[in-house]
Amino acid sequence: MSGCPTGIPITDGNKNCKVVLTSRNRDVLKNMDVKDFKIDILPEEESWALFKKKVGNYFDAHELREIAWAICKECQGLPAAIIALGVALRGKDMDAWQDELDKLKNSTLNKIEGINPKVFASLKCSYDRLNSEDAKSCINGNLVNLPCYINAAFRSSCTNEAYLFMKDEYLRYDYSPGSTNDKVLNGPLRISEGYPSLKNTAFAEPGIDCAFGSHHEDEAFIFSGNLCARFNYAPGTTDGKIIQGPMTIIEMFPFFKGTVFESGVDSAFESTVIDEAYLFKGNQQALINYNDPHLIAIRYITEGFVSLKDTIFETGIEAAFASHRPNEAYLFKGDSYARFNFAPHTTHDYVIGDVRKILPYWPPLYGIWRSKNKGSLDFHE
Repeated sequence: MSGCPTGIPITDGNKNCKVVLTSRNRDVLKNMDVKDFKIDILPEEESWALFKKKVGNYFDAHELREIAWAICKECQGLPAAIIALGVALRGKDMDAWQDELDKLKNSTLNKIEGINPKVFASLKCSYDRLNSEDAKSCINGNLVNLPCYINAAFRSSCTNEAYLFMKDEYLRYDYSPGSTNDKVLNGPLRISEGYPSLKNTAFAEPGIDCAFGSHHEDEAFIFSGNLCARFNYAPGTTDGKIIQGPMTIIEMFPFFKGTVFESGVDSAFESTVIDEAYLFKGNQQALINYNDPHLIAIRYITEGFVSLKDTIFETGIEAAFASHRPNEAYLFKGDSYARFNFAPHTTHDYVIGDVRKILPYWPPLYGIWRSKNKGSLDFHE
């Protein structure tokens, strides 16, 4: 590989150059086949010294010291969290400090894979305390207001109905297989409004990022980050309730320990084979039995579903749900989707038609997506 085109300046005089890779996801380093070195968290004394350096020592002889120490401990030795909070709280009054301590203690953010929730909460604090709206808008444009598509789904026990999730909201949808006669039956609603029992859980905020229906009536498995639960969704009512969990993925499915699925699942759908489901993470898929929990197989997506090779889905599937038609599923990625025949326990799968843009074939979503994306996206083919 030539270094210069990739931004690595290599000249004839530089021999034995080394490239240092950094990642919060250890799987990245494993895939690169490199020797990895874990960067440990800061010990308590070093954490406090760094925090004081960023805040300044003005609270040393002040009643803020006790709160400052508690906030520093909440950062759990993570330099990014310590620095972000120290800078954000510098010069703030007692109320601001106490408010931030309360937020840190009650934080349930765990949406972003590989990011410690305390780091996410501290960065959010730093963002919230920006005085300039222009500065906030720069971040909004690049990080916060990412395009809103379908990021989770599951098939309802009601014929031709599915639940579609978009961040912390969802809608109940009649998808009319093979036609464009779809309609929104209910929503979009905030998850905490449609399912009050999920309020104050990670499934309500930041939201459900993966789900699949169970073969037991009105039940589904829902995921948020590394958490999951078995959920009775009580179609058409607000009586849904968790019947198992919340718990970590490896507590629910111990066989995922040490795999990419341990930290989260991108998408999933249930098979027509009773108690079996397909789960996806990056370019990998797992076939599991979820009722008598055991792993059947883990492989690359294109090894399990050969027809997805050379499509957008070979590198990952963002959302999916099983159709009410046998051996069919809907796959989603960004603004595209495909109907898919998955032929259980064989490699005779095939894409029905082609990979298509969602909006021309799911017209009721147009107004919803346009509103959520502030009219900034072009949904036309």
